[in-house]
Amino acid sequence: MYRSKEQTSYANLIANAVDSGAPLLAGAAAGLGKTHGYTIPLITSGKRIAICMSTRQLIAQYIESDALKAALALS
Repeated sequence: MYRSKEQTSYANLIANAVDSGAPLLAGAAAGLGKTHGYTIPLITSGKRIAICMSTRQLIAQYIESDALKAALALS
């Protein structure tokens, strides 16, 4: 599901944070695969979430992303 062990670790950190119920502000290095790394754990958690992005272009890219489609298919 994830392309590298770093991306898997990032996804596990996101999943653990979501399970704790605490607010989360996450970031990671360029090229890690953050979109897949956070989208799948967030969507499959079944919890109500909010994802904030800085521009309409990023939002549009996210809505069309393979990561979102993959996460929705798993949920």
